[in-house]
Amino acid sequence: MKKEPLKMALIQIEVEPNQPHLNVCKMLEIIQGERAKGVKLIIFPELVVSGYMIGDRWNSRSLMHDFINYNEVIVEASKGITIIWGNVELDESKTNADGCVRKYSAAFVASDGKMLC
Repeated sequence: MKKEPLKMALIQIEVEPNQPHLNVCKMLEIIQGERAKGVKLIIFPELVVSGYMIGDRWNSRSLMHDFINYNEVIVEASKGITIIWGNVELDESKTNADGCVRKYSAAFVASDGKMLC
């Protein structure tokens, strides 16, 4: 029995810091295009949703939750394809020495409309 090779795409895009709507819109266009080409796995860069930011913006819980909420949009777009992307993750059960909630640069995986990790 002959197995088909896995067709995947490694994507590098210009990420706009603090502009999750623009970044996710770019991602959705790419996902649609790659799906049409028969790609089964798309890998996006680290912090592709939030972008790298400096200063106090990282201390805004509402902004962090906004970034995290965009994960659901990407999960929904994963029907029929697997997507790996980077975004910020919060661990609200832990705080840093400065009292801020612990934040991580995390990789997320979704496939067929479900978050895998």
